[in-house]
Parts: sequence; structure tokens; C-alpha cells
Amino acid sequence: MIEQLLLTQGKQATIQWQTIEKKGEGSSEIIFNAAIQAKYCTTLILHSDADDRNPHNAFIHKIKPGLDSIAESDLNVCKNITIVIPITETEAWMLVDRELLKEEMNTTLSNRELGLIYQTNRIERIADPKQKLEDAINVHRLQLSRRRRRSAVTIAELYEPISRRVILQKLEVLNAYSDFKESLMNALRSKKLLN
Repeated sequence: MIEQLLLTQGKQATIQWQTIEKKGEGSSEIIFNAAIQAKYCTTLILHSDADDRNPHNAFIHKIKPGLDSIAESDLNVCKNITIVIPITETEAWMLVDRELLKEEMNTTLSNRELGLIYQTNRIERIADPKQKLEDAINVHRLQLSRRRRRSAVTIAELYEPISRRVILQKLEVLNAYSDFKESLMNALRSKKLLN
């Protein structure tokens, strides 16, 4: 996504990702330690599931204490923070492109057979998207021969291939994605990387 944002404005950049170790007890300490590790990064992306219909609660209770620690610190830490708080579990984005999901599952079953019947623009209203994915995987697995069931895909094996192949425009139906994109654009603008 970052590469696309830069390209739309005719900018070229080298994009590097840094793995951040989760260190500390409690969200405030974990976020502060992440900011220390990301001190040379353009932005630090923080993620937290909302766990309810109100992302504001997750921000106040999980993110804000860490941001306060960062703001008060005199240490060299990354202070340019991009926040992602999906209203539902993170797995909701995996339900956006059903054809891609079925391709990665290696199934010929229909959306109806897999239980993937929902309006795309209402994905964030699915109470438990992870369970919906697990149920679809189980339906697929059960139609396989006993021998092939052992090699059936698991949800853990779907995250990376789908994240690499999903068309970002399809994610625009998710409020959490739109919020993340706007937050990321603001973070890049603050570093004068976007207009």
C-alpha cells in the first residue's frame, strides 16, 4: 500500500520493514519498547483489535497509555505513530475477496457450501470472522479424502499468501482499512514523503 501511495504522487522510495519484538508487560510498556526499537523508522504501525463495536475504547485503554509514555520520553524513540484498530477481528479483511480465499484454500466448493454468504460491504458486522474462516476451512477439509485431509490448509497458512495477493481497492469497503490508510498517509505527510 505504501508503495502505491508513493507512486500515485510520483515519488520513489526504498521501503524497508523492521520486525519489532513484543517486549514488556502491559500495552503501555510494549508500545514504548516498540517505539524504542523503531527509533530510526519513518513510522511505527500499532495494531489492536477493538474487541467491541467501539474502537475508541481500544484506543483509550490499549493505545493511549503507550502514546503518553512516548510523548513524555526524552529518549530517542519513534514518535510518528500509525494506528490500526479494526472494529472486528483482523481476519475480516481475509473475507473481502472470496475467490482469492477459495483459490488459496484450493477448493472448488461454492460460497454457499463454504458458508461464505454475506454482503461484502457488511463484513465488519460479522461477529466472528475468524470462526467463519475456520468453518469454511473445515467444510473444505471434510470433503477431501481421509489421506488428503492431513494436508488441508489451515487458517495460519492463509494469512501471508492472501495478504500478498489481495487487491487493496477491495479492502476499501472496510472502515478499519480506510482509517488505517488515512493514518498512514498522515504519518507519511508529517515526514514530507506525501503531499
